[in-house]
Amino acid sequence: VVGNGGYGGANRLENAVNDAVDMAEVLAGYGFEVIKAVDVGREGLYQQIRAFGRRLRAGSGSEARVVGLFYYAGHGIQVEGRNYLVPVGAERQMREEEDVGVYCVEVGEVLKQMGEGGSQVNIVILDACRDNPYARSWRRSGVDGLAEMSAPKGTLMAYATDPGKTAKDVGEGRNGLYTGVLLKWLRAAPEQDVRRLLDEVGKEVERKSGGKQQPWVASKLRDAFCFRPAEVAVGGGEKPVETPVGLEVEREVPRGTVVVRVGEIG
Repeated sequence: VVGNGGYGGANRLENAVNDAVDMAEVLAGYGFEVIKAVDVGREGLYQQIRAFGRRLRAGSGSEARVVGLFYYAGHGIQVEGRNYLVPVGAERQMREEEDVGVYCVEVGEVLKQMGEGGSQVNIVILDACRDNPYARSWRRSGVDGLAEMSAPKGTLMAYATDPGKTAKDVGEGRNGLYTGVLLKWLRAAPEQDVRRLLDEVGKEVERKSGGKQQPWVASKLRDAFCFRPAEVAVGGGEKPVETPVGLEVEREVPRGTVVVRVGEIG
């Protein structure tokens, strides 16, 4: 769980650290072993991601199902179709697009650690589509937000808003809009399958933003996953949880539409 908000000047994000602190608390309450970092620089961010990968590999030898979850709140940038997390301090060092790969951390590093970790279920939540005023002066492409990424096998990727769009840091109270709604649903309905839960999150965020922010999910999960198992009924059976099929939703389709692919992207 990473929350970066202490950027310099106009780049500061008021709610990102709160988002990470609250997310870490909720996840720990559901039994996750949490590695938390706030206002972390590039080297620290790399170290935490690698520590995360080592912990996944250590757990993969057990008989229990291992679930890896990576949550990030902070600035994010896309350059030539690749997504980067912006460490605190990087905004003072970057002068042009070529600097992003030097001073930032590519999201692909997180996916690599998950892939090598052997976890059966992987979830990546990126509340990193915030507006980036410092990057606009040197961005040749003029593309905002994060780029579209296909979820690797066994992985669900959740974005605060559509690819190429930005999300606001301000929400109601101490949290940003997306994470505030996500925390609400994690606390209220943890027994729901994660895909259905995120669908409810998306609908509420879209409603609260007046349609300006539409969260996006890419999923290659094949098994159901919920943050807390459903309650066991008196008769010994478990309360059924309706599980959507793992689907991937693209930005080109109309609102409320789902596209089912037979094969991989590209």
